[in-house]
This record gives sequence, C-alpha cells and structure tokens, in this order.
Amino acid sequence: MVRFHLDNLKEETCHGNERTAQIQQGWGELPEPAIEKIFSYLNRRDQNAMSKVCTRWASEYNAPGLWKNFIFYLPEQSRYTEGVCPAVSTARRNAEMFRHVEIICKTRNPFLNKTRVQQLKLFLMALERAPQIIKIKVVGLGKLFSYLSSTLRLEILDNMSRFFRSINTVQEVILCEINISKYEAIQILNSIFHSDNNKIKYVTIRKVVEELEVPSLNGLYEQNINIFSENILTITSIEFDYSKLFEDLLNSLYQKIESGNFHFDKKQHKLKNLKIYHEDNRQFSGILPDTWNGIKTAFPQLNVNIKININNMERVFEHILVKNIPLRGLEMTFDKRSNIQGRQLINKLEDCNYENLEDLKINWFPSINIFAVRPLKQLLCTYTHLRRFHLVAECNSGLIENMILAFFEDHRNDLLEYSIYLKEKLYFESV
Repeated sequence: MVRFHLDNLKEETCHGNERTAQIQQGWGELPEPAIEKIFSYLNRRDQNAMSKVCTRWASEYNAPGLWKNFIFYLPEQSRYTEGVCPAVSTARRNAEMFRHVEIICKTRNPFLNKTRVQQLKLFLMALERAPQIIKIKVVGLGKLFSYLSSTLRLEILDNMSRFFRSINTVQEVILCEINISKYEAIQILNSIFHSDNNKIKYVTIRKVVEELEVPSLNGLYEQNINIFSENILTITSIEFDYSKLFEDLLNSLYQKIESGNFHFDKKQHKLKNLKIYHEDNRQFSGILPDTWNGIKTAFPQLNVNIKININNMERVFEHILVKNIPLRGLEMTFDKRSNIQGRQLINKLEDCNYENLEDLKINWFPSINIFAVRPLKQLLCTYTHLRRFHLVAECNSGLIENMILAFFEDHRNDLLEYSIYLKEKLYFESV
C-alpha cells in the first residue's frame, strides 16, 4: 500500500515537472514584442530580476526599445562614495541606446554632496558615449548646488558643458530648478548651441537663474548674450522664466536687428513659439514696446504665450504686459491679497490691444464683487479674435446667477472653448 502511494507520487511529480518545464519553455518562447511589453511595465530593479529568469529574457533585456528612456536619480545613500552606483554602471553599458535622459535630484542632503558630485560627473562622462540622445532633462540640481563650494559647483557646470559639447543629436533641452547665476546659465546655453549643425528645436529654462550681479563678469556675459541671441533663431520653441537674462536676451536681439548689421532670412528662421513665466514678485526693468514691435516685425510668425501672477497691476502693465507683444495666449492669476478692480484690468487689456490674442484664462481669487459683471462683456467685445476663454473665480451665491446670465447674453458663437468655475464648481463649459 505504501509503495503504491509512493509510485503514484513519483508519477505525479514526474508529470508536474514536465508541466513546469512546458510552462517555462512557453514563457521563454514569447515573441519579442510581448517580452518588451512586459519589461515596459516594470521598474529597473524588477527588469533586472526578470532578465535573470532565462537566457532569452536576458537577451531581450538589452533590446534598444527598453533603453530609449533613462532616468538617473542622484544617489540617496552614501555607500557609493568610493565606487560606482548601479545607474552609472548601466549607463556605461547601455548609453548608446539612450534617446531620452533625465537627471533628477529629489532631496536636499548636504551629507551626500561628495557622493552625488562624484556619481553625477561619472554619469555625464558615460553620456558622452551616447551619440543618439534626442532629449535631455535636468531637474532639481539647485538642491545640490545650494550646499556646494564654488569649486565643486564649477566642476559640475564644466562637466555639463563638456557633455553638451560632445553631442550634436539633441533636439530638446529642459533645465528646471537648477538655481545658477545668469553668467553660469548663459555659458551652459551656449555650450548647448556649440555647433552650427546643432538640431535643437525646443528649449525650456525654468527656475534656473538667480539674479546675482558680478561686475567683473559683465564683459564676458555680454559676449555670451550676443552669441546666444543669434542661436535663438534656430529654435522652434522656447520657454523662459521672466528674468534679467531673458530681458538681456531680447534686448540684444533687438539691437542686432536695429543695427542693420545682422542679416537673416525671415523665411528660414525657425523661432515660432515663445512662452514666458512670471510667477514671483521680482521687479525688472521691462522690455519696451518698441523692442517688442521690432521683434514682431522681424519674426511675423512668432506667437507669445505668457503665464503671470499679478499682485501689482500697475507695475505689471508698465514693465511686463506692454503694448506690441505678439501675444497669442495669456493666463493671469490674482491671489486674494490683490487689491485690484476688475474694470481696471479690462481697461488695461483694452489699452494694450493684443490683436492676435486667442487664448485667455483668468484665475480671479479676490472678491468677485471687485471683478463685477459688466467688464466680462466688455472684454469679449474687445477681443474679437478670442477663441478660448476660461474663468476661475470665487464669489458668493447671490452673484452667481447674474454673472452667468451676463456672460451668456453677450457671449459670441465663435468661441471654440469656454468654461466658468465659481467656488471650484463648474457652471458652464463648451461642448
């Protein structure tokens, strides 16, 4: 009896091993697209574990499609001080397959400065062997730079410049939250455009520049601004924080145009989209209406979009939102502390007469009593080219009905999109 059961158990075990082998063989014979799809749902650690299941999966782990996108996080541990972190090792093996690369510093930790600087330099060196990178995004290095000595900071910036000068394939560059001086920023930007054959189409500069004046560097800074103001013509789209660097860049471009010594083919230049962010209370000299008019004349296809937070409306309309901007889109945010009358806002917009304005969004958080109802009608009648209008506002319930009725009594049929949010509740939107 006992033997009978053992024989059955052996037979079942044998069949079980055969089924397991068949299942394993079936997984191993999955087509390449299916294996890549499974890999795509996993993080790098799980992908690495999956690659150790069988030789077939290990082979597919090296497929170029899996390495098109690569994110390098600056180390959060100090154990790599004397060695090489796994991400750097991976970049050394697979950098040739990278297409889109992100470098991210997630946290502030001065105790990791030595490790992070070392690993970042090694990673940038590995990227110099990545000849087909299309997009590079660098985010949060300000968390690292704020604790570095000037020597280490300069080393990182030199390594970044050397990396950008080593490649000619990049089409998009995004730099965010780096917090470097305008002198350092313009050097990095010029290293991106180091070659006449560069393929850069899209550039984003957000929360990068600190407004620090160093008189001894002004001469070199002006030279670099003059160089970059010519390079900007090769870009299709650029996003910039409103800063002293941005003002200097546009003023330099305008001076070149007005001098008559700067010749370019209007049909060949690529600059079409400029997006400007002004989200803090820093004060600037401003760009004159004549400057904008000269740029608008030189680049008739240029579309400008501005996103701005407004506390002092007089200062904004005197220095930032001036006449002659080829403005296509405008988003304005007024916080609860803003002591602004809605009619004043509409009058300012009317005076500017942005004849190409198509997209307008107003985030109005002061009392709706100050905004009033009739200025809305006045606004829609003034901007006949307006195609998209969105209003987000706070108001008391007694004013909701009157405001909505006034809007729909006078709203034009040619608006493609519109929406009204009152007290975080959607009342009307286009269908």
